[in-house]
Amino acid sequence: MIYFCGDRITKDLKVELGDFGYQIKQVIVYNTISATSFSHGLLEKLSSNQIRAISFYSKATALSYIELASKHDLKDNHREVEAFALSEQIAAILSQIKWARIYIAAKPTDEKMIELVNSHYEKK
Repeated sequence: MIYFCGDRITKDLKVELGDFGYQIKQVIVYNTISATSFSHGLLEKLSSNQIRAISFYSKATALSYIELASKHDLKDNHREVEAFALSEQIAAILSQIKWARIYIAAKPTDEKMIELVNSHYEKK
């Protein structure tokens, strides 16, 4: 079996499937490059409390976001922003910022993340 993945691996399928007797060839098909700065537009929106929610699908993205929020002295500008996290591990990283609330998907899947966001923002 060939396992196509990025350079940052959250769940190592090579190890997990190897335990069941699969022979895995791991092929890194992309590298993760973290942003070095927030865009001017994003800085403006965060500074003026125009953003109400942000979703996070990976630990790397959450770590990068926390780092950039610190760099731009914006860690205190999230008290009215809700964070949506794909997993408990991501939520733990996000807890370094004081958010209005951090929501966590029931399971770490796209489907559950979309359900979480939809249920929170559905029209009542």
